[in-house]
Amino acid sequence: MRKLLSLIVIIILAQNVAGAFSFNIDKPGTYLSSKSGKVINGTVVVANTGKDTLYFKSYIADWKILPDGSKAFYPAGSTGLSSAPWLSIYPKEFAVEPLGKEKISYIMTVPKNAVGGHYSVIFFETYDKNNTKNNILFSGRIGSIIYHQVEGTEKIDANLTDVFVDYKNGKRTVSYMFENMGNIFLLVKPSLAILNDRGQVAFRESMDKFGVLPGQKIVRTYKVSQKLPDGDYTALITTEYGKEDFKVVEKEFRSINQGGNALNLLNKSDAAITINYNKSTSSETVSRRENLGLAQKISIEKFNPVVNKNKIKLFVLLKNPIEEAISANALITVSDAFRNKKLMVSLGRNFQIANKGKKIMNKIIGHSLAAGTYTVTLDVMNGIDTLAKDEKTIVIR
Repeated sequence: MRKLLSLIVIIILAQNVAGAFSFNIDKPGTYLSSKSGKVINGTVVVANTGKDTLYFKSYIADWKILPDGSKAFYPAGSTGLSSAPWLSIYPKEFAVEPLGKEKISYIMTVPKNAVGGHYSVIFFETYDKNNTKNNILFSGRIGSIIYHQVEGTEKIDANLTDVFVDYKNGKRTVSYMFENMGNIFLLVKPSLAILNDRGQVAFRESMDKFGVLPGQKIVRTYKVSQKLPDGDYTALITTEYGKEDFKVVEKEFRSINQGGNALNLLNKSDAAITINYNKSTSSETVSRRENLGLAQKISIEKFNPVVNKNKIKLFVLLKNPIEEAISANALITVSDAFRNKKLMVSLGRNFQIANKGKKIMNKIIGHSLAAGTYTVTLDVMNGIDTLAKDEKTIVIR
């Protein structure tokens, strides 16, 4: 999917096209956040980059994300997550001289009982001022997408399911379904890795980001461009979303080359194994493969969490003892005395430690924790495999 903040331009061509125009806006997308009951003021600047004066009307609409990742637009207030009733804009009609600009103001009044995320779009559409029936040169519109979430009510949760590896018509694909189970818009950054039965990466690729509205399910399919030798493999789909949240799901399959020509990818099991790291729900489920046989290990030279004004300061020194570089992720989990997880924070994602090299990592965890005794756990992982783990006890007074 193209960038979420890309311009949404709809051009409608009519009869007797006699010229062309060009215009743009300074804010193709705006992310707003406020408490309920608050009023937000903002502006969007429309610029005429053409040679003729343009006449505009501005209005508000709703939008949804279609299964293919594109946006569809609907009348204002017609969708369940609409913020259109909260918005007012001025002016609603205006002209912009050649190479000129016009500032359009909007006011968002957030209801006192609002929760989660709400969304809308402000359109700027050109029109023929003379309103002649047979001389419409162009009609075009451009939209500024409005994202809003109510502070303190956000719920971030997701599900990653239905992983399937397939081979048809000479194309090898991995597909999965991502479900937004929270109440705010999620921008998802996915990646695909395929490991052989020795835990070595046979294929890796980062995928295009995509957006998912609350309650929405989106199926994504990716092509595996690299031919795989005979053997057993595991496909790992990683989806990062929110600020500290990500999920990994794995699917085992078998590659069989027939006569050196055809490649079949056979799913070895209908069940996929999922790893969930979710700060919002403080949940963690880790399932490990029995046959990975990964020999890479990282040593934790120093792991020193220190409490300072109810904040946890971390200093971590990792060492790679082997003769090749290691890719890893580091996750910090803070649990109370009863082993209830209070928060999970990513210390680093997809970082490399050179052969025989070291990695220094610093982080301040600013989450507010009540007085008590806590266990701080460091997990260093490669894919779903733990390379190193350490725990420390801290006391917050």
